[in-house]
Amino acid sequence: MFSLLTIPFNATAQLPVSIQDLDLADQLNYDNWTYEDESFFVVPVQLNEYVELEQIKFNIKYNSNIVLPVSNDIFTQINQQEYLNNQDVSDLSLLAQGTFVSQILSDGSQNQMFTVSYSGSTFISNTDFQDQNGTLIYLGFIKQDPCYEGPILLQFWDGLQEGVYLNPDHTSAVTINETYTTDNNQIFSIDGSVLLNILSVELVQDGSNFSVLITDGTPPFSYNWTDKMDQSLSTISDFSPTQSADYLVYVSDFNQCVSSLYFSFEQGTSIDERYIAKIGPNPFNNFINLDFSLETDYVLMDINGKIVRQSQNVLTESINTEDLNKGIYFLKTSNSTHNRVVKLISIK
Repeated sequence: MFSLLTIPFNATAQLPVSIQDLDLADQLNYDNWTYEDESFFVVPVQLNEYVELEQIKFNIKYNSNIVLPVSNDIFTQINQQEYLNNQDVSDLSLLAQGTFVSQILSDGSQNQMFTVSYSGSTFISNTDFQDQNGTLIYLGFIKQDPCYEGPILLQFWDGLQEGVYLNPDHTSAVTINETYTTDNNQIFSIDGSVLLNILSVELVQDGSNFSVLITDGTPPFSYNWTDKMDQSLSTISDFSPTQSADYLVYVSDFNQCVSSLYFSFEQGTSIDERYIAKIGPNPFNNFINLDFSLETDYVLMDINGKIVRQSQNVLTESINTEDLNKGIYFLKTSNSTHNRVVKLISIK
């Protein structure tokens, strides 16, 4: 929590306005809000120093392939005191005291702009400002890609795109009381980012019985234990192999995010004696995370056999795949004891 200043705003200084950084895996109280039939997460916008605020306008740039703002009706309702009193948040919305509207503007690209305009009949008081810790408003966003590995950038923006303003009526990133603006450097805007609550799993062995330790993700969860040819063997939460072989387990959550583990079982050995290869997520978007118990070489190939990534003597690595096209890929891993090929799917 930031420290609020109670001294009057100095016109020669910069007034900070910020979008809060969130990690929804740790800050669950901002995730999975609902109104009517819509589910979304919220991000607070905060005024970090008091000023007698009567009007404010701001533009926020976002990636529409990943998130979309909630409708203006939902945006209005979720910032009312009656609604917020039923949420696990300590602050109410200061802008709920007046009238505010939201608008979505687009130039046809994935980067779109969300504009918020507020007007009050009186200034927001210093007492209210302190009581709500400077929280101006909660922005609601629907997850278009709930398995996105992030971070999701939310940026204050003037809307200038190829020499044209998306909103000709508001060409500053932030304007307060039609006096303070980011253009005249009287407002210092602080962008924010959001990390989604992405499913993560670890393998646990007790003798010949295997189970999955789930961290993060959104319940309920489903399971699919398979052999190395992806033939399903079990769909319950634990699995007891009947023979020495290589296996996979796929875990999916409410958002249909999938995390998989590839492991070997040898009868009579403990988990510490086996070679473990953790590869995921699968499907993947911008990253493939690798975690091997032995130094391992890997080659990532597309469906035509073209090598797109490779490395040697890897224990842990996160492969950046932002430039790879949507489709099927094969990850070939090898070390002194094991050789495997895993099919991976890119879902750009």
